[in-house]
Amino acid sequence: MRETHQHSGDHYIPGDYWMVCDVCGLDYRRSDMRERWDKAWVCEADWEPRHAQDFARWVHEKVAVPVARPVPPTNNMITSWGESDSYETFTSSDQDITSAINTAGNGSARSNDTGIVNGTNYVLSITLELNSGEEPSIITGTSAAANGVTLDTISNGPNQIKFEAADSKSYIYITNTADSNFSATFNLTKRITQDDL
Repeated sequence: MRETHQHSGDHYIPGDYWMVCDVCGLDYRRSDMRERWDKAWVCEADWEPRHAQDFARWVHEKVAVPVARPVPPTNNMITSWGESDSYETFTSSDQDITSAINTAGNGSARSNDTGIVNGTNYVLSITLELNSGEEPSIITGTSAAANGVTLDTISNGPNQIKFEAADSKSYIYITNTADSNFSATFNLTKRITQDDL
């Protein structure tokens, strides 16, 4: 059994009883003990003052930006693609065309009514995966036909088309004039220009 007393005898001293240090576990007389800031009773060797950082007063900074312009949760103006009679196989999921196959001439598919406004600037980001055949073109149009402006022919991989809407043709058409097999993802957003600020 370990002896914990730190004295040469057990003689009685009135009012100076034995205590156990809360840190080292050794016995000391009450007169050799101190209460620490954390309410622990300790010997002289284990006593320490409270750290000055415990008394630091923090300055709360205002970190919010004065004019917040967060991106809306969803700002893609293309939300769906209508079924196409001119592609032999056509499947889509929300804003993406998952498969478009055309082996006999022209192919065409129309997006939802995007709400494109005449005179407004837009950016259309497209990632095309061309499996075979002709690269498709992007044309604006009405609900009846691709009768607006040909924006561009898109190439395999990522594409970005910036344009100003020239009329109220608010549908986006993807078209082929020859055999093609592809899938594509689309993101149409309003482009912020200096005039908008």
